[in-house]
Amino acid sequence: MRNIYLILIFSSLSSFLFGQTKKAFLEAADKAYEEKNYYAALRYYDEALEFNREDTSVLFKSAEAARQFNSYKIAAQRYQYLLDTMQYQGSPELKFHLAQMLQKMGKYQEAQSYYNLYLSEFGEEDSKLTAIAKKELEAVDWAKNQEIKTEELYTLSKVEGVNTPYSDFGALKIGDTLYYTSMQFENEKDKDFPRPKISKVLKSNFDNPDNQVLDVEWNKLNISSAHTAFSGDGKTMYYTLCDYNSKSTLRCDIYSCAQNGDTWVNSKKLEFNQDSVTNTHPAIGLDPVMGKDALYFVSDREGGKGGLDIYYVILDKNMGFSEPINFSEVNTSADDVTPFYHQPSNTLYFSSNGRMGYGSFDIYKVDLKSLNHVELLDAPINSSYDDLYFTANNELSQYLFSSNREGSQFVDSYYEACCFDIYKADVNDLEINLTALTFDNSNGEPLDGVRVKVYDKNTGVLLFDSYLDDSNEHKFKLQRGKEYTIVAEKDHYLPDTINLSTKDIYKSEDIVKKLYLNLEDVMLDVFTFDNDTKNPLEGVTVTLEEIGNPENKVVLINPTANDFNFVIEKGKQYKLLAVKPDYFPVTETIDTRDMKEGGRIRKDLYLDRYALEKFLPVTLYFDNDIPDNRSKSTSTNRSYSELLDLYVRKKQEFKDVFCVPLNNVETQKACDELETFFEGDVKGGYDMLRIFMDVLFKELAAGRTIELSIRGYASPRAETKYNLVLGQRRVNTIRNEMMQYKNGLLADYLKTGQLTVTDISYGEELAPSDVVSDLNNKRLSIYSPEASKQRKVEIVKIVKN
Repeated sequence: MRNIYLILIFSSLSSFLFGQTKKAFLEAADKAYEEKNYYAALRYYDEALEFNREDTSVLFKSAEAARQFNSYKIAAQRYQYLLDTMQYQGSPELKFHLAQMLQKMGKYQEAQSYYNLYLSEFGEEDSKLTAIAKKELEAVDWAKNQEIKTEELYTLSKVEGVNTPYSDFGALKIGDTLYYTSMQFENEKDKDFPRPKISKVLKSNFDNPDNQVLDVEWNKLNISSAHTAFSGDGKTMYYTLCDYNSKSTLRCDIYSCAQNGDTWVNSKKLEFNQDSVTNTHPAIGLDPVMGKDALYFVSDREGGKGGLDIYYVILDKNMGFSEPINFSEVNTSADDVTPFYHQPSNTLYFSSNGRMGYGSFDIYKVDLKSLNHVELLDAPINSSYDDLYFTANNELSQYLFSSNREGSQFVDSYYEACCFDIYKADVNDLEINLTALTFDNSNGEPLDGVRVKVYDKNTGVLLFDSYLDDSNEHKFKLQRGKEYTIVAEKDHYLPDTINLSTKDIYKSEDIVKKLYLNLEDVMLDVFTFDNDTKNPLEGVTVTLEEIGNPENKVVLINPTANDFNFVIEKGKQYKLLAVKPDYFPVTETIDTRDMKEGGRIRKDLYLDRYALEKFLPVTLYFDNDIPDNRSKSTSTNRSYSELLDLYVRKKQEFKDVFCVPLNNVETQKACDELETFFEGDVKGGYDMLRIFMDVLFKELAAGRTIELSIRGYASPRAETKYNLVLGQRRVNTIRNEMMQYKNGLLADYLKTGQLTVTDISYGEELAPSDVVSDLNNKRLSIYSPEASKQRKVEIVKIVKN
């Protein structure tokens, strides 16, 4: 970077050119080279070559001066000639520098060949050059595979009316005014002839250039002034003044001045400058750690990472400037320069020749919330030449930067070297439309009611938040050159995340991304159908109840469709009941105890339309020796419903007696069986009886005469004769239930004989042989599910006239 600036200043010669000897030209050339006046050195070497064009030593020196003067083409031609003719073996660096020149001109394939040649022949001789060669070899391999795809993205041109044959740089647009620095001026008091060029700060109307040297005292000094920056309120200007502390060493300091109407006053040197080093390229922004007001600048002071490093100082109205802090996260072992802070995006732009890029200085950016991610800007913003002094407007719709790329003006058209012109890139509007579609991964169906969030992947900042209750299509407008993280979330589901980059998008594009959410909980999807037609059955009421926890109950009614959705837990059992007027209820058990992960369960329920015959058998269960224990009578005054309530209350007693003696696995299985018996068979049987009596009433009201045959059973604990009588009493509880049902709804029909109940009890005669009858073994003869299921009555037959 320092060589570049010196080139801009020493691009002049004296009248020494005329009438001198070869020796005099060589002495002048060597002296100019030592003073880093590479333009003069190149011209003097070329004059010396006029005496003998085959002098390879002078030819090599001229190539070196051309390289230092950024006359890439001349340097490459002369290095190539020396290699092709094999006339000069004086420097192993020749192939290395030829590769550099080819790389800077964008001839990446040729550069790659010469870097490889250098490494194969001289890779062990100079560790520093070898390290650079390896890095640049990687860079050219990357760069040669890059395609410029940004024609639709940028409109690139030179800023009209401001560029000169000398270097113009440091452009900053404030409103309609362009501030910039130009190297077209001379130090009028310098005794050397011709005088070296110096820079001044100018301002101009951006659209109608009227270039004016900024009319302030510090800009009238016979030293270089450059690099303007402004405070956030525009009331303070920062700039640099640069002078020589020797013939070949330029150093700068940073100053500030305050606005006073149309002029700037109170110029002062800032206290963080160091006298022995350069301090340049000021930029105002926020510091990357605490987000406080900060001034970024560039310096080669001790404690840096390499050549020129970026530093910052924190600004405090009361305390002044903090001690300089090396911005180590972005600095490299090479030169890192020309910082620019873009306030709306909290992004620092800078140039570096120490990172992977297109060659020479390239422009990079880093989001100050994600310092580990430094990003290279695209071509054609970057080129194989030097690209520096990037600035942008708030909207990032226009960029300004300086470059010495092909097309820039030359201070010397023969050598095609120097200088920097100011370019602008207008960023064309691209429409990048993202449609994020959400799906249930368990069935592939579109999933509504999902919240989709879009984050900046590098900073974690939430950019968009979309919730759609009745759609799975979430639409977003994205920006080019970004990396996004898209997260889809929904209750009872595990989120799905995808990453999306728009860095390789160079024209308007519609993007569709699909997100599939896996269930975290268990989703129970219930569908109801008419069992006769198999058509969907609407208007059903579905009740879900946790077995063993009746308070955990959900009742859903769907009057217009046949689907029901429940969220249930893993490791539990549930009873599912579907009811609809004029249809038989349907009961199912849902068991999630073996489920380790979320998932989806589908249950289709088929309901039969009511018909008395379809109820059969209607089964009702009784407690041991109930009703009227130890009675010898065949009749009873008890109704089934009052006995049922007492029986259900004993569920826990049955579990305690029957299950406890078993081991853990058997205990759980036995308790589950009893739970299902009480909740499904006992309670469900009575539910069925009530519906049966409703339908029965409708048939009787229509004039039908109906005879019901009811069979009573008992477990085989007592004598056969007693069990027969017990079965008859149990049948009578059903007759009594019908007499009392709904305030005697069926009583008149029983009294008139239009409804008759016939007892065909069997006692224990039909009990399976493996049902325990031992009176001393109450656990098995009373409390076991097998014995319990024998204590019942069944309506088994219907005769209608």
